[in-house]
Amino acid sequence: VLPTIKKYATTKKSLWMLLQEDWNFKGYGISIYKSLIFLKSIGIAFRLPILYNLDWWERHPGLPALGTTLTFYYPWTIICGISS
Repeated sequence: VLPTIKKYATTKKSLWMLLQEDWNFKGYGISIYKSLIFLKSIGIAFRLPILYNLDWWERHPGLPALGTTLTFYYPWTIICGISS
């Protein structure tokens, strides 16, 4: 009689599912800019840290940070940026 081998169900998780499990929203930033030279100029910026919202990334402080910025200025200028 041969021994029976039990097959265990292996679950493969997609990258998207792994990111969802590790994601922990930690906030955003808002900045207001006012020029002292050009009195009519003003701006507002919205910042969202991308990689620091991942718990694994935050536990490794030697890794670089990655964030996004969306800025609106008057006279009308829109700037989108990614910074590390």
